[in-house]
Amino acid sequence: MNKMLTTLLFLFISSITFQSCPGENEQDIKNLVRSCEIGLDKDSCFLLGKYYFHEKDNKAKGRIYLDKGCSLGDSESCELLANLFYKEGQWRDAEEYLLLMCNKYGVGEYCYKLYQSKNSSEVSEKNKLLLLSCKYKFGEACFDIGLSVLNEINQRNNGSTEDILSAIEYFSKGCKNGFEKSCEGVSITKEWYELLITSRKKINELRRKCENRKEECREYGEWVLSQEIDQKQYEDEAIPLLKIACENGEASSCKLLGDLFDISKENLSTDKSLYYYNSACINGDNEACLIHSFKIANNYSFDLEKKKNAIKYIADECSKNNNCFYYGMYELYRDSNKAIKILNRICNKNIEAASCGALGNLYESKGSRKESVKYYKKACFDKINGSIYCEELLRITKNSIKDTELIELVCNEKPDTKGCILLSKLNFKRAGNYSSIVKRLKSYWVFVIIVLIFIVTVALGIKLYRLKGYVESRDKDAIEAELEEISKNIDNS
Repeated sequence: MNKMLTTLLFLFISSITFQSCPGENEQDIKNLVRSCEIGLDKDSCFLLGKYYFHEKDNKAKGRIYLDKGCSLGDSESCELLANLFYKEGQWRDAEEYLLLMCNKYGVGEYCYKLYQSKNSSEVSEKNKLLLLSCKYKFGEACFDIGLSVLNEINQRNNGSTEDILSAIEYFSKGCKNGFEKSCEGVSITKEWYELLITSRKKINELRRKCENRKEECREYGEWVLSQEIDQKQYEDEAIPLLKIACENGEASSCKLLGDLFDISKENLSTDKSLYYYNSACINGDNEACLIHSFKIANNYSFDLEKKKNAIKYIADECSKNNNCFYYGMYELYRDSNKAIKILNRICNKNIEAASCGALGNLYESKGSRKESVKYYKKACFDKINGSIYCEELLRITKNSIKDTELIELVCNEKPDTKGCILLSKLNFKRAGNYSSIVKRLKSYWVFVIIVLIFIVTVALGIKLYRLKGYVESRDKDAIEAELEEISKNIDNS
């Protein structure tokens, strides 16, 4: 019975082997070779190619037969060659077969592999291959196109609804073709699209308000600036709107124009910034008055009397109203000890970001890290203007956990600041590190548990062995005692 089962098993394995590759029989191989060479049967070429590649490890001969099969229109031969050369990094050889699989047989995966193998300089060719790969239903290619559309929108800092709908369309194709990340892309981009529609409605509303009532132009101008557009655009769009609002007595618009011209590199921008700071001051913006005086105090082109009046004004504001930042900054490069006293007073009293941050910068420049961290922390606590100093705090403390917890408090109030974004990136990286640590700890504990089980098993074995020896020695003593008793009974009788 056993012999029969063994024979049947042998015959079964032999039949599988015979089906999976050409037989070792020389006549069979000759028949396949002749059939392939005269172009009678493309499958013969494929079988021979596989045979020499995998069974005989003769790649040169295997390629000859697979090449022949591929030229006879056998897609499996072309595919095998494409994969073999692609995996081995032989791009020049792989390209020929990848092109066949992409263009002739319409397999999107191979169009995508071709796309990946092209140099970054071949932009036009890469884009064609990516579109073709998506057309042939390769999900990752569709996802990449959707992502590319979003990247272009980000680089331009604006995007039409048509652009976003195009991204959604490609993400949807990627999702439909089985690429999971693309499904997430659909969800996120749809949310963005809805936000854009809401934003566009807001723009139109602000534009109408500005056209009807000139004093309403400030909000529209500020919105244009919030879009992070380039300088040329804000000169063309935002500045005219803010000028209209400023002329109508909007102090905050005048001050914002002062800020814009203060950072501008164009000619006469200093004169323009002073003009608009002064306009804001006349219209009741106290900080604009301080900035105007501070700039005059530090500008050597003004006459001495005007400079004295400006210095007196910022000194009086400090002593009367505790608005000491500009006076402290004025003294910073003249008498640093005096500047520290001035800025320290307002920082400790009001936790005002600019003063505390200036002290943080000052102590960092002096190499006093402890004091610098102390004042950056205070500046970070200013939930209105502290975000930039939260970033400085993260930088100088090397992203320590204690200080990230502090910044989280601020981020709850202003989640869109750069400090919060930096913190989010840091937390994301930490999450990755944490998961890898957890994995390592899990594997460590598995090892510890295995070792403990082994030790307990060995200890129990030793104990059982000793117990067995003890029982056996007890049994031996009992038998000897019983025999001695019997012997005594015999003697007595």
